[in-house]
Amino acid sequence: MIAIEQARIFLIFIIIGILISFIFDIFRILRKVYKFTNLMIYIQDIVFWIIAGVITLFSIFKFNSGNIRLYLFFSMFIGVILYTCSLSNNIRAIGTIIMKLLNTIISKIIKLLYKPIGVIYKIICKLKNKLLVINKDKIKFNFKSKKSIKNNIML
Repeated sequence: MIAIEQARIFLIFIIIGILISFIFDIFRILRKVYKFTNLMIYIQDIVFWIIAGVITLFSIFKFNSGNIRLYLFFSMFIGVILYTCSLSNNIRAIGTIIMKLLNTIISKIIKLLYKPIGVIYKIICKLKNKLLVINKDKIKFNFKSKKSIKNNIML
């Protein structure tokens, strides 16, 4: 019974190693599609390691009652190797194509929305300018009257 349970846990942690590698590939796809500064890359690395650590600790507590064993890390390493050797290149290629396609679609949607929004913006600017001219006249009148009041008070 104990050997079967350990084999089950071993397989679960192989899957967890595959999951962590997949998450790493997501970050690699993002870096390939978008240009990031060194600071952003450092932040992404920190975020990845936090995610990987949380997944690992959660899995150890969930599936192995919090018992840390060497074979857990060995099985995760096997999962990483299996994923990297078999799926990683294809996932990154497909993911990059999907991300570039999504970027194209989103940018076209934004361009389509930009035209009506631009027209509305121009109308609002014209109305604002007309209202501002009226308000400037009133403000000037108010300033003149305040100045004349101040001058009369000072005399």
